[in-house]
Amino acid sequence: MIHAEEERPGKEINAADDEIPPIKFEEAVEFLKRKVPITKAEWKSVEPKARFRAFTVAKLGSATLIDTVKQQLLGVLEDGKGYAEFWNRIKQTVENDVSKIKPGYWETVFRTNTQSAYVAGKLQQFETSGVAAYQLMVIEDVRTSQICRNLLNKNSGYGIILPVEHPFWQNYGFPPYHFNCRSSIRGVWPSQVGKIGNVVTNPGMKFIQLRDFKPQGDFGGNPLVKGSWWELTAGQMEQAKELGIVDDLKKKNLELKNDDKITHFDFYKNLKDVDKEVFLSDYKKLTADGRKFFEKYGEKLKADLYASEKGFYLPSENKIYLNINKFTKVSEYAGFKKNMVTFLHEAGHFFDYNVAEIPLRDKMPELKKYLKQDAFAYVNKFSKNKIEIKTFSRNTALENKYFSELSLDIWKNSFTNSSISDIFGGISNGKIEDGFYHKKKYWDKPQALEREAVAEMFEAFVVGGERKTAMEKYFPTAFNYFLQIIGELL
Repeated sequence: MIHAEEERPGKEINAADDEIPPIKFEEAVEFLKRKVPITKAEWKSVEPKARFRAFTVAKLGSATLIDTVKQQLLGVLEDGKGYAEFWNRIKQTVENDVSKIKPGYWETVFRTNTQSAYVAGKLQQFETSGVAAYQLMVIEDVRTSQICRNLLNKNSGYGIILPVEHPFWQNYGFPPYHFNCRSSIRGVWPSQVGKIGNVVTNPGMKFIQLRDFKPQGDFGGNPLVKGSWWELTAGQMEQAKELGIVDDLKKKNLELKNDDKITHFDFYKNLKDVDKEVFLSDYKKLTADGRKFFEKYGEKLKADLYASEKGFYLPSENKIYLNINKFTKVSEYAGFKKNMVTFLHEAGHFFDYNVAEIPLRDKMPELKKYLKQDAFAYVNKFSKNKIEIKTFSRNTALENKYFSELSLDIWKNSFTNSSISDIFGGISNGKIEDGFYHKKKYWDKPQALEREAVAEMFEAFVVGGERKTAMEKYFPTAFNYFLQIIGELL
């Protein structure tokens, strides 16, 4: 209904199916077309990721008949019609098989599969449109299930509003959350944040009100990434041949593989199979420009992702070392399941040396100057200009007091501000930092500050979200200088 209103602004829409205007929602239709019909017996015999790829009607035994039902459903969806029309179209076709099946069963088939297709279609649109958050649209009435009732939030009107990178979407996924689920999502644009409800911004917060929320069975997940849904089993491929849709499926498969160019790079191929899917899921959370940068330069990246508890880049070998499975609060707060922040930081060091004819830091000769300018500007802003601080050496007791207070302020959001702490530590000779820092002697090395700043800023650029916001807050001039160079490389 929300989608119908968006397509027909200014025109009143009734809740009755018959009043929904005909809308050919191309992404939803496309998603449904890609599903291959299989029987319930086949459904039970394959892995969950293959099940997600399938379209099945549990009480029918013939995949051919299932395909007939699917085509009728597809036609109804393309015409923007409702359940009544769907029932009229199939009841003659499947009369013998549904003689003992009540129309309510077919309503479940219609509503569940149509809702899945529409949500998948919306997500395909949102991926390229720059939305800031998703809002759960939960219908509250006597028919609301207990599952979805746990999603209602009195502070946000329709439902909970969460940033696109929030862990909720990885942990619980998107509607439908159960059979006959009527919940959906809408995109919240950056300009709407704060105007249509409360956006929860802390990606690490715990939802007390959701402690009982759990999607039914195989529901939830992300229809665009869950279990590589476009990959077919041998049995599905045979079915696809019988139905004459092999070429169509191969085309879609190729499109999706091209979207995941990183899977062809050596550092990804060297991951253990058990880690690849989660790593790829984390990778998809990176900013669009961050993924574009990796697709352009990542093939060069040399890495041992099981080597060390501490991450580092070794220039003599031109290779990064870390443990991708090491649990870190920094990565968790950034919304990752793997040790991605460390990986991206060390990748920043690698790219510093390898994406241009000279190191990236040498393409930014003013970087150190801008870093210090930003640091002093923020310190003086923090001290409210009671005194003007011009140096980080031989400071007065009052100046050192402000340094300690600023360190504590950074520490309040420590796991997000780790990069900020490290850069401040290098600039201030350790007088400002919150626990994430290099030892003082490290900063005596040539270009140590510039090298670390490039890696920290690369990480913020690729991760986005709160880490990027922090870099923009504390080091605006230097970070913009860095982004200009990255923009030239893209």
